[in-house]
Amino acid sequence: TGYSTTTTSSSTCDACAAGYGGTSTASGAGTVDTDGCSACIVGKYQTSIAATTTCLTCGSDTAAASVPAGYTTAATASTASTDCLCSAGYEGDATATNCAICTGASYTSSASNSNTCTVCAVGYYGTDQGSTDNGGCISCSSSYYAPTGSVTAESGCSICPDGTYSDT
Repeated sequence: TGYSTTTTSSSTCDACAAGYGGTSTASGAGTVDTDGCSACIVGKYQTSIAATTTCLTCGSDTAAASVPAGYTTAATASTASTDCLCSAGYEGDATATNCAICTGASYTSSASNSNTCTVCAVGYYGTDQGSTDNGGCISCSSSYYAPTGSVTAESGCSICPDGTYSDT
């Protein structure tokens, strides 16, 4: 794969297929290695079938060399901008180019276009941005507490009021 045809015969390859970039050099049956077409890497896509084409970058919809942090695709050779996703550790919708890193005290565990950062539980704080699991949520010291997802440093944990305690 990696080449396309305008007829039903694979011996008349003329262009890179959608999901591939490069300059087709096919003059007959070709392969990805010999016909100049390469699969778009993760985080890039190409919708066109053309003799010369460049993979477009998620997050900018341009031929930018690098994929911006927070953007990905589920696989190589993606064929549409709707294949773009916000990476784990980011929230938002990649198809609207608005992936934002999860702040400290929150996380997302999978790539998606409907990610919302999950806040650390009551009694926990977080310091790392872009966390992909709750392993970045750290328990406040004994006799201290943190409201859900609102604390991004241990110094933000509050001492329990008189007559109360926290054993987390």
